[in-house]
Amino acid sequence: MKYHAYNIVYETDGENVKLPTEMVVDVEDAFQIADAISDETGWLVKSYDADLIRGGYIFRDTFDAGLDRNSGQVDIYGVDVYTEDQVAYQGHIDWVDTDALAEMSFEEFSNFITKNRETW
Repeated sequence: MKYHAYNIVYETDGENVKLPTEMVVDVEDAFQIADAISDETGWLVKSYDADLIRGGYIFRDTFDAGLDRNSGQVDIYGVDVYTEDQVAYQGHIDWVDTDALAEMSFEEFSNFITKNRETW
């Protein structure tokens, strides 16, 4: 799976080092993102944010603990969908997260996108 990692913070032991604050990594699962960044840069990663890249889109986890006045729902989670180049917001899909999207087979993912694209 490909992930766009951003807001990367490194453990540099106080050294003034120019390091990338974002990059795209290709890993087996999301738990390997920090290791992939460290392997690429040679520095320990303290923290980062990451979005799943799949099927030409970027998927960013979202969570809203407030009341949705239109639906009456609370604790809504889902994903915001962007084009892979992050230029265009495509829409939102409730009740799915990037881990679930990453675990889908290619066919399941294709069917999911086809079904949900109509609601974007």
